[in-house]
Amino acid sequence: MSYTWRVAAAAAALLLTASCATQAGDSTEDPLAGASDTGTPTSENTDPDASAPAEPIPRASGEAVAPVEGLPTVTLDESGAPSISVPADAEPPAELVAQTLIKGPGAPVTDGSEISAQYAGWLWDGTPFDSSWDRGGIPLDAVLSSGQLIDGWVVGLIGQTVGSQVLLVIPPELGYGDADMGSIPPNSTLVFVVDILSATASEAGPIPRASGQTVPPVEGLPVVTLDDAGAPSIAIPADAEPPAELVAQTLIKGEGGVVAEGAEISAQYAGWLWDGTQFDSSWDRGGEPMDASLAPGQLIEGWAQGLVGQTEGSQVLLIIPPELGYGEAGSGPIPPNATLVFVVDILSAS
Repeated sequence: MSYTWRVAAAAAALLLTASCATQAGDSTEDPLAGASDTGTPTSENTDPDASAPAEPIPRASGEAVAPVEGLPTVTLDESGAPSISVPADAEPPAELVAQTLIKGPGAPVTDGSEISAQYAGWLWDGTPFDSSWDRGGIPLDAVLSSGQLIDGWVVGLIGQTVGSQVLLVIPPELGYGDADMGSIPPNSTLVFVVDILSATASEAGPIPRASGQTVPPVEGLPVVTLDDAGAPSIAIPADAEPPAELVAQTLIKGEGGVVAEGAEISAQYAGWLWDGTQFDSSWDRGGEPMDASLAPGQLIEGWAQGLVGQTEGSQVLLIIPPELGYGEAGSGPIPPNATLVFVVDILSAS
């Protein structure tokens, strides 16, 4: 989740995130930004094909799998639209459930695949909150990766085969957590039935990262180590006290232009508390860079001050005291009065 840069970012990247959900028309719980309400034809529709028989709604096809006792029972209507019946007095599972209902004959779904799916979603008490069938059976097209879909979808659908229908029972921590999503209350267990219509494996290239001349580390600051993809981890010296002032230490000196005040930047980043607890990382969302403005009020002040004057292509270690971060308020997993550590790769600035 993205708690790192925006002034009001406490719930900025829940997936099915809060940011994704508010882009989906009337359906605020759509598991992906981009699914839209197509509307309903009216008597004023003059399209000569309006009375033509509708195409069948695409749906799962394959071999039915015997249901598992204790899980919601799924019933399909003639169009394939599902309804569920939750066993009386049943407690929601504490762990993710991904139960195949129809085993499709296609290839397995992989992490990062672009999928097309029909789906319907309910609260554990059986209250429906969203359905692609209710929007005319227009499938949802999405990228199966963390930050694009809620983690329950990502974990639950990887390894399933194309053509399958899957029952997902998603605990709150893999869904919307303690966020209030309108018709989805905080800490809700979610039930989805998902028909996987297609999946295309991702052919993404290398994750963009800093490049330039390595700068010798400064003694007493967190030690940064990079994996093969460029994702950073840190080791904070034992018993080290957090600096009282902002630290902006260049780790890799890029050869691009100088970042100006108010610049629009694109960056990879990861963030930790001073005790080494990670709270956010663009690498954990598939390496999709963050695009943001260094204008006042757009990013926490420690970013705005620490990145101005750096060069494009650089990697910068930021240590941000509370008054230049989230201060006494904190934000989500960031407690009040927290010193923050970031490693930022400045990919571009304009």
